[in-house]
Amino acid sequence: MALQFEVDSLDGIDEGQKGLYIEHEGKFRLDVTGIDPADELKTALQKEREERKAEKARADALESKGRQAEEDAAKQRGEYEKLFNTERENNANLKVQFDEYKAEVEQGKVNSSAEKLATKLTRDTARAELLADKIKSFVKVENGLAAFFDAAGVKIEEQAVIDHVSKQYPFLVDANVGTGGGATGSQSSGAAKTVTRTQFDQMSQAQRAKFSTEGGKVVD
Repeated sequence: MALQFEVDSLDGIDEGQKGLYIEHEGKFRLDVTGIDPADELKTALQKEREERKAEKARADALESKGRQAEEDAAKQRGEYEKLFNTERENNANLKVQFDEYKAEVEQGKVNSSAEKLATKLTRDTARAELLADKIKSFVKVENGLAAFFDAAGVKIEEQAVIDHVSKQYPFLVDANVGTGGGATGSQSSGAAKTVTRTQFDQMSQAQRAKFSTEGGKVVD
């Protein structure tokens, strides 16, 4: 029968074998030399340490992989958001530029239409410029084309604008320009043209002299 390396008590051990044991930490071990009685324990501990180390390495690798995946996802989200914001900003800038360009084009059409009509009413450059400023309020761009509209937004004919400015600003309209019945300076009855006191006061000295010379009358 093989001897046990370590026993709790010497009870039950043959008298001839008790002398082979020595007390160790409250127990009894065989008194031997040349071997480390803790080799198996050390081996078990080493194995456990290696297993724990390997497990930790696997856990660290998984954690690192997960962290990298999160970082990559965050980076992609960030790049997408950056790209989206850039595109949105570019689109907004393009819209502003387009709106500005459209407004410039439409204003150019308004100016051109008003100036064209003003030159029909007077050959005087200075008066034509003043008339054009008055006519502009009647010009709007609709479907890309300039047209005349009244204060209520209703589309009107060119002649209606001519009649209006000829009546409101007769001192800016040439005397020989007709307006289709309500003309200032070309009345079918042959009567002298008339202006209100306010309109007369707005004339320059030269315009007043010309108005008087042509037989114009001031009415209250």
